[in-house]
Amino acid sequence: RNLPLHRKLTAIIVVTTVAAILMASIATVAYEIYTFRRFMTSELETTAAVIGANGTAALRFNVSRDAEATLSSLKAKAHISSACFFTPEGELFAAYIAEGYEPAMPTMPLREGIEFTDKEMLAVKHIYHDGDFVGSVHIVSNLEIFYAQLRRSVVAAVLIIVACSALALAIALRVLHVIAAPIDNLIDTANRVSQTRD
Repeated sequence: RNLPLHRKLTAIIVVTTVAAILMASIATVAYEIYTFRRFMTSELETTAAVIGANGTAALRFNVSRDAEATLSSLKAKAHISSACFFTPEGELFAAYIAEGYEPAMPTMPLREGIEFTDKEMLAVKHIYHDGDFVGSVHIVSNLEIFYAQLRRSVVAAVLIIVACSALALAIALRVLHVIAAPIDNLIDTANRVSQTRD
């Protein structure tokens, strides 16, 4: 309350600028998380559908070697940590496990769809041939890409907030002092006149 006018105006401008940029940054990061999560979900669903279609014959005719060859094509996708074909009875038919990852058996019975955990995204696709249920494909994708993107977005938001806040402070200190100094002088003069009645 006792600060000079130019400092009050500077504080108001900086706080308002920081608040506005903070809200905009939070909204931007939230939107990026939402869109990237949707993209990952769509990509994993497509991968499961393609792998399931390519493994249909192997499951139908009980050729596990062909199923393993189909799953090995997932080596090209670094975020896929494991993938498995299961028979209609829930027995493991063929598996692929990326290097550096531990095999993990899913919970039975397999439910078709996408599921998120803290560290992984799981996709299950049931496979049908001529109307017959011939098996399922279960794919596990790690979320390292997701968290890396999240870290980049947060760092960028923090840098933008710091840079814009510094710019707002610099402009406020330069411009508002010129505007507020005469008003401060006028206030001081008015106070002296009211006190001395001169």
